[in-house]
Amino acid sequence: MDGNSLARLLQLKSEYSFDELSKRPIFRIFSTKSEPYSYQSPSRSESLYYIDNTKILELVGTGYGQKIGLDDNSKTWFVELWINKLVIKIWKSPDREWGEIIQPENSGMTTEKWNFLSNEKSYEMFHVEDNNDYGHKWGKNDDSEWKEIWHTRPNSKFLEKYWITRDKKWGEKEGKENNRVWGEKWEETAEFREVTAWNEENERKWGKTEGKKGDFSWNEEWSIENERKFNNKWWSDGPKKWGTKSTVEGVSEAHEEWEEIGSSKKIKITYDDGFGHKTITTEGYGDDYKYKDEFTEDVSTGEMMTQKQGHSGKETWSSIVKQSPGKFYVHNIGQDSNSSWEETWHEESGLKWARKKGNSSAWGSWEEYWKETPGLKECRKWGRKDDEWLEEWKEEPSKKYCRKEQKKDGKIYVQEWNETYEDGKMITKGNFLEDGVTVKEWDDIIIPLQF
Repeated sequence: MDGNSLARLLQLKSEYSFDELSKRPIFRIFSTKSEPYSYQSPSRSESLYYIDNTKILELVGTGYGQKIGLDDNSKTWFVELWINKLVIKIWKSPDREWGEIIQPENSGMTTEKWNFLSNEKSYEMFHVEDNNDYGHKWGKNDDSEWKEIWHTRPNSKFLEKYWITRDKKWGEKEGKENNRVWGEKWEETAEFREVTAWNEENERKWGKTEGKKGDFSWNEEWSIENERKFNNKWWSDGPKKWGTKSTVEGVSEAHEEWEEIGSSKKIKITYDDGFGHKTITTEGYGDDYKYKDEFTEDVSTGEMMTQKQGHSGKETWSSIVKQSPGKFYVHNIGQDSNSSWEETWHEESGLKWARKKGNSSAWGSWEEYWKETPGLKECRKWGRKDDEWLEEWKEEPSKKYCRKEQKKDGKIYVQEWNETYEDGKMITKGNFLEDGVTVKEWDDIIIPLQF
């Protein structure tokens, strides 16, 4: 509650209430006379007259005056007093009493207004002078209370309004200082509060919002200046926090998304320079993990690249993928508590090849090489766990070859075979060897059936 406005309102009611003014002699004259008349002397004049259904009595002396009237239609009384330049006016109807005081001063003029209803009261003051106008309003009824404050000076303006009810408060402000214009809005309840502020100066605009409801809170900051636009939003809800951020500068754009829960955090940044170059970077970390993924693209050349690396517990990994028109390249490396691996594959101008190798407690060590060119495919694999093994094969349009070798219990076992295609026939030849000695061989010809 505005204690100063209420105190002044009660003071005005005490000093200038209709009941108090009705004790003045002019009321006795008004109540005892009904016929119009006019009297005038060098120092005083007195007149009673009617305007429509309104009876008016006016007394005027040197430097002062009094006027009283009653509108018979609306049953509204009015009283006007003036002493030198001070003017006091009061009105009273069956359900309302109101008034105003106009006080000229050396530097300007002050006006006060008040109003009383059965369930509402209000007070208003405004002062006008050269280069300095100011004032305020206040009111209250059974359901709400409100206030307005303002001033106007050279290169400066200010206005504030607020309202209060049983379960809610809200308000707004706006002002101007030289070239800066600003404003603010706010709202508040027992569980909720939000404030929004904005500014504008020359070519720049900026502002922010802050809010809270229980454990949930939100914030926003923004600005616009020339070709640059910036926006930053973030939220929190208990242990969880997250947000977005964006910057547009000319033709370039940068966007950021992030999330945080306890000691874990994830952030994604996207950048586009407006000339066909794009970058997306994603990073995350926590108590026992950390990773980073990065993607780049050049639209003008069609080149793209993705890089990844990180660790989680005892597991680590890294990866790179490159792609451009007619080319493709991948390289992956990984490791955990039981194994490690590495792989590479490449495609370019009709050539495809891949190399893989690894080691694990369950499968031992192994390596693989694979290659493909127009008209030829070939592969070689080898590894060791207790025993050593080797496998290789080649494939051409008219023939295939495969060889497998295993070293076990001090011996070398070999299996190999060939497939050729001649005149619509498939010819298969193969053999098994043990320590270089052939233990089995075969030679088959397969002729497709003709129907």
